[in-house]
Amino acid sequence: MRRLLATFTVIGVMAAIGALAAPTALAAPRLLQVSPKQVNFGTQPVGSLTFAEVTVTNTSSVSLWVLVDAVELPDDFNFGNLAGSTCIALEGQMLAPGESCVAVVGFQPSEFFAGHWQTATLLATARDPASNALLQSVMVRVRGKGV
Repeated sequence: MRRLLATFTVIGVMAAIGALAAPTALAAPRLLQVSPKQVNFGTQPVGSLTFAEVTVTNTSSVSLWVLVDAVELPDDFNFGNLAGSTCIALEGQMLAPGESCVAVVGFQPSEFFAGHWQTATLLATARDPASNALLQSVMVRVRGKGV
């Protein structure tokens, strides 16, 4: 009986110490909202050209330097200053609180890659305009298959 009592006492003390010493995790504020975070062009005919939009919104209370760039971009994907894009490719731009921009990505499957799924990755980053410190980055996965 004493061994059982001692075991419960040790476990209870350890739990109490753990509860006191455990750091409280605070969620980092979300500065950018990116929608959608995945673009699936599905199966498209070879030679066709399909576009999709990704909207990036500054959800913070301060202006941020925002850049949407292609991290991985196979040949059958298009990205940059395409029609409808309001996000400035390669350079970035200042977005005021609540302001958004639209990045347009295109998929034009070629015969060479027909029958294979392809994946591209876009990266939206928010930086402090004064220090250029990276504050947040959000990845967008893009995929498509030509037939």
